[in-house]
Amino acid sequence: ELAFYERRIRANGGLALDQACGTGRHIFALLARGLEVHGADISAEALAFARKEGEARGVRLTLYHQSMEACDLPHRYGTIYVANGTFQIITDRQAAIATLQRFRQHLVPGGQLLLEMFVPDEVTQGPTCHDIDHPTRWDPEPRRGAEGAIATTLWNESVDLWEQTLVSKRRCDLVIGGKCVRSEVHAHPERWYYHHEFLMMLERAGYV
Repeated sequence: ELAFYERRIRANGGLALDQACGTGRHIFALLARGLEVHGADISAEALAFARKEGEARGVRLTLYHQSMEACDLPHRYGTIYVANGTFQIITDRQAAIATLQRFRQHLVPGGQLLLEMFVPDEVTQGPTCHDIDHPTRWDPEPRRGAEGAIATTLWNESVDLWEQTLVSKRRCDLVIGGKCVRSEVHAHPERWYYHHEFLMMLERAGYV
């Protein structure tokens, strides 16, 4: 995915914006490749973590504490990208269209919006393929700058095929010395879109 974003950002030229940048996983890698990338995220904690890591690395970051829906920044960008399907946490269609319009207003003429999106497996494999009895488990990931690793279990609590919405649950287990010392469970409402549906949304938002 980094190679994809790097190619597009170089081809488009100028600044790039990582919307919903989190702790800067993409930003640090792209800055290291000589690109100019800003970040914006709704989580003050994630941005604080990114700034702390930037200081440790000696990397200067330009970060904004802001939700996607409220996008209002003092720059225009050759590329705006939203990775990991994060755009789909905006579950209200009208809010999603308004957000697309805000993104467009922050693009230079000829700039490009890149959205990574998904249609859940439940659409083709049935509503129980990722339920609580058939979860997805990710291998433990070492914590950046801290002890232990995070093991993640993901499942869908509800899926509405008519409304194109789902609520997933994510349990994160902190493992230190082979033992789980802390667990957190978070809910993630999301909406998915089909190809022609989203083309119409982009057209309505003024994209070419």
